[in-house]
Amino acid sequence: PIKVHPEIDANFAIVPNDSGCHPFTVGLINLSLRADTFYWDFGDSSSIFVTTDKDTVITHTYYNSSAISDTTYCITLIAVSDSGARDTMTQCIVVHPKPLANFSVDTNAGCSPLTVTITNLSIPFAGLNYVWIFSDSAFPDTTSVLSFTHSYVNTSSIPISYTITLLVTNNNGCTDTLIDTITVYPKITAQFGIVPDTGCSPLDVQFFNLTLPQDLSNYNWDFGDSFFSTDTNPTHQYLNPSLFDTTFYPCLIATTAFGCIDTVCDSVKIFSQPLATFTMADTIGCSPLCVTFTNSSLYATSYLWNFGDGSDSALTDSVFTYCFVNNENFAVSYAIELIAFQSSCTDTMIRTITLDGAGANFAFFTVTDSANCTPLTVTFQPTPGAALYEWDFDDVSTLTDMTGNPFTHTFYNPTYSIDSVYTVQLIATGKNGCVDTSYKEIRVYSKPDAQFTASDTAGCSPLCITVNNTSINDTNCYWNWGDGDVNFNCNPAHCYINTSNFTDTFLITLVVQSANGCTDTATEQVMAQPLIQATANVGPLVGCHPLTV
Repeated sequence: PIKVHPEIDANFAIVPNDSGCHPFTVGLINLSLRADTFYWDFGDSSSIFVTTDKDTVITHTYYNSSAISDTTYCITLIAVSDSGARDTMTQCIVVHPKPLANFSVDTNAGCSPLTVTITNLSIPFAGLNYVWIFSDSAFPDTTSVLSFTHSYVNTSSIPISYTITLLVTNNNGCTDTLIDTITVYPKITAQFGIVPDTGCSPLDVQFFNLTLPQDLSNYNWDFGDSFFSTDTNPTHQYLNPSLFDTTFYPCLIATTAFGCIDTVCDSVKIFSQPLATFTMADTIGCSPLCVTFTNSSLYATSYLWNFGDGSDSALTDSVFTYCFVNNENFAVSYAIELIAFQSSCTDTMIRTITLDGAGANFAFFTVTDSANCTPLTVTFQPTPGAALYEWDFDDVSTLTDMTGNPFTHTFYNPTYSIDSVYTVQLIATGKNGCVDTSYKEIRVYSKPDAQFTASDTAGCSPLCITVNNTSINDTNCYWNWGDGDVNFNCNPAHCYINTSNFTDTFLITLVVQSANGCTDTATEQVMAQPLIQATANVGPLVGCHPLTV
């Protein structure tokens, strides 16, 4: 017998198609007939697959390591029956190269406005279609140049991140994509105002910071005259020591927390400042006084003199003489003012000159008391302002003083009958050598001399005494007997009563007064023994003889 086994048919289908881009994954559908065992050779030398399951869809991924040319892989299916019959089928697939999207940027972060240079590094560079998608633009760019720029603007107050997307496609429709990020920091605009922007030296200038945005890390001011500041709204004083107007150029450098910097400059014009200065040959003197002035001012074109006595002058002479007159009886100070002009700028100097008056009375003085009883202490108050005071008190004593402060001096009258008169002389010398003299009379009244004698200074109560007033220069008398009684007669009598059991001591005081009211006092002590009263009890006073009493 002849046994003929069934003919087998090896067959398979490739899905989705037989060509694709790297990496290319295909599905293999086994369509073989009358076979039991299947051997797959994928053609990439990486694996051989054997299966007995006809209905299983086999997937396999193919790669193309080239970025330029296609790679072909041939797939072989060997179908084998149980009887050993076999059939083979081979189909090939093509794996197209995948392009490599790549680019570089010169910076990934910066301050607005930020221009970024983009360099296309895709492989292969030629033969590809490029689509550039910028997140800050509604339209893509299809430029294929090697290098180009793109500008970003951030008008907000916070950093903004933008994306750059590159999509490349080759002629086979294979694509690749690369995304990069650009961070754009807020734009900073440095600006400021100046008040005032012109003026005379020295000029205080206020700077008003108007920079946007305001939430910055720091400000650096360069005032253009070698001075600097980090204040937000600084004040600065400009000086111009030259003869010519000078323009300074202050600049503000504003820096944000992200390191964004902007600089703005402006100008300040400072006019030349004159320097007023002069000297005087004399500063004090007696009226009339002619003074020589020397004008040594700098950078001035005109002058105005005010002499402090109501007169002024526009003299431009460097040396001149002016005479001052003081008709008062006291010293007068004049403030001499020089105003120097240069354009609209001025400078002023003031000096003072003092003149003793033509009738100045430096020696005038006052006293607290010019007539009174001895000893008489008088307070002298001289007129202040003199340089030297020489006193003669007419009692063999003198005093030299340079202060003009008040002081006291005591005068005495050694007699009991007549007044003592002292003529005080003051010679005062002014600071400029002017001399003045004055006199004042001091009258010192004589003092009375109180004295008396008593008829008795000790005795039994009642003790009656008479006093003999022997005072000198007295016109009024006052007696105080020491027991509460007083008397105004000059020669009175008085009795002392002692009702106690002890000796009483009394002090007699005599106060006498002169016609000018001067007083003196004398005293004497008196002792009064207790009053003795003899008494007895006797009884009976009547009775019969013999009567015992």
